[in-house]
Amino acid sequence: MARSISDIQSFQPVARTLMGPGPSDIYPAVLQALSRPTVGHLDPLFIAMMDEVKQLLQYAFQTENPFTLAISAPGSAGMEACFVNLVEPGEKVIVCRNGVFGDRMRENVERCGATAVMVDDAWGAPVSPEKVKQALKDHPDASTLAFVHAETSTGACSDAQTLARLAREHGCLTIVDAVTSLGGVPLKVDEWQLDAVYSGSQKCLSCVPGLSPVTFSSRAVAKMQARTHKVQSWFLDQAWCLVIGAGKVNAAITIPRRSIACMPCMSLYCGFIKKGLKTHGNVIKTCINTSKRGWMNSGSRLWLSRLIGCRSLMQSLFPMVWTMRPCASIYSIPITSKLVLD
Repeated sequence: MARSISDIQSFQPVARTLMGPGPSDIYPAVLQALSRPTVGHLDPLFIAMMDEVKQLLQYAFQTENPFTLAISAPGSAGMEACFVNLVEPGEKVIVCRNGVFGDRMRENVERCGATAVMVDDAWGAPVSPEKVKQALKDHPDASTLAFVHAETSTGACSDAQTLARLAREHGCLTIVDAVTSLGGVPLKVDEWQLDAVYSGSQKCLSCVPGLSPVTFSSRAVAKMQARTHKVQSWFLDQAWCLVIGAGKVNAAITIPRRSIACMPCMSLYCGFIKKGLKTHGNVIKTCINTSKRGWMNSGSRLWLSRLIGCRSLMQSLFPMVWTMRPCASIYSIPITSKLVLD
């Protein structure tokens, strides 16, 4: 029988070490930032802080793209924002699929009224540059190449730099899923000339869930400005950013101020600023290698080799004892900023 409403108490979660593929544990200083006073989303103090968030995200993405911001929704909204703003009905998009999230890219392409040309690789394998090269050759009318940098469902890390170069050689934009790679593995948006990249706040950044950092290159912005069809999503239409400036506040939307206000605190305490991304990445690499050795010394196995596995995830195999299926389960354990600091 359902309890009376009067019996419902304030939610008091127990302290757990989160070892799933996301969300990850949040650093205490970030949690403390959530308790600070609320200000309006049009308050000058908040607007100034938004500029700081933009600057920190540019550093994390390794980009000087002016169009860099945190969308007020989870990583899936960041993904959809990239597709609905850059893909128009009737276009052709080459989609690389080597796990769950590559297939979600396909769904987005089709919902935009475009045609998805699939480049399939086995789950656990990185995207094959040779297959992509052939697909681009076979479909010279393709407008965009979409791929997952670090596939969360398997832990496989693909060569984003090479894939982006192939796309440029064939006149295509790139849409890149960096949900699991941002802050965990090298991601150089400007150097690799990536066009639209989206991520999530709850993975390697160890921030609160519900935000999606995104960045768009000048080529991507030009594509948005040249659209001939209205963007199918009102909330995710980035046209307003082109008018008031990326990272600024849209008065028509009340954004999650406290979540966004956590991001400067997160960046400082996660080591991005104090240590630098390279040093921070080396710490994560050491942490994952130590975790893998411990896992294997216990008699357990890893699914992927170190050559193709993403260093921000540990892809472990163990029996699925809670089901009737006599098979092994692939379980991705995130090596996040919070774990590194602990």
